[in-house]
Amino acid sequence: MTARVLTVLLVFAIGCDQQAIVVAAGQNKPIKLVVTGGGVFWITSETAQGSHDGKVMTAPLHGGKPTALAEGESAIDLAVDNAGVYWITAGGDVRGVPLAGGAAVTLEARQRLPNGPVSIAANGGRVYFVIPASLYVTSLAMAGSATQLAAGVTSPGLTSPRSLVADATSLYWIDDDKVIKRDQSDALSAPLTTLVSGENPGGGNLDGLVIDGSSAYWISDFIKLRKVSLQGGAAATLTTGSGEQWLLPAADGADVFFFSNIAVKKVPVAGGPPVTFFSAFDNDHDPQSLAVGATDVFWTESHDGSNNTLNTGSIRRAPK
Repeated sequence: MTARVLTVLLVFAIGCDQQAIVVAAGQNKPIKLVVTGGGVFWITSETAQGSHDGKVMTAPLHGGKPTALAEGESAIDLAVDNAGVYWITAGGDVRGVPLAGGAAVTLEARQRLPNGPVSIAANGGRVYFVIPASLYVTSLAMAGSATQLAAGVTSPGLTSPRSLVADATSLYWIDDDKVIKRDQSDALSAPLTTLVSGENPGGGNLDGLVIDGSSAYWISDFIKLRKVSLQGGAAATLTTGSGEQWLLPAADGADVFFFSNIAVKKVPVAGGPPVTFFSAFDNDHDPQSLAVGATDVFWTESHDGSNNTLNTGSIRRAPK
């Protein structure tokens, strides 16, 4: 093969689809990916239900030896800020470890709460989590003494909270068919603001809410990508699909990325038709989580498609 033909083939391959780069391999069914300027963070699943051999992991953004921040865990949700890494366990505990490393600690135990936590977020060392009918805050320094910030089964916005996210000043979450906003004040009386109602974000059972500097985004009915300003106003549809199942959006201020069947697609934040960003995996790889960094898009693959599904998962990335 001549050098000219080889060059043409390489350009064609890269132009048609992004080339995935392995950030970490040999992971057991990795889930709940978080990307920050300091690295990639994820959870590995238990090898069997109740085995408590899951891990909280991290690796450099562009590859390097993965490090276990905590072992012997059964984590189901994950949050990261500039102070620590935090997670919810399958048993309902809220746990954390300093970002610099050290022993993991229980920030709040399930037995002290009326219900088990369902989602977690963090900002500036403060760790927020929601349970049915309540919102709490804690921190590594407050371990064992979480403070309730909002409560009430009948409170608009706290009937069935999930998909909690945070920016520098506010918290956002899905509650039934609504997207809710609250500032990070410690005052129990701080109001909950309904940004939009009458929605069906993520089909009602998905981790479907993400934010960038100006808007919140979610997938409605598995096939419609929607957004609303963080300041409120009318919600808008960015794009609608047909015959697919859209899952788990991630946003970077310019585009919204999401899983669509066996591909990662993207849509400009102003709206438009979806464009395939990556499509070189199949259903056997079982992608579970999607996140966007400054220069790359990251995702997890539960296993390599072989009959052996233990410890064959990976974290991958592709340049934007």
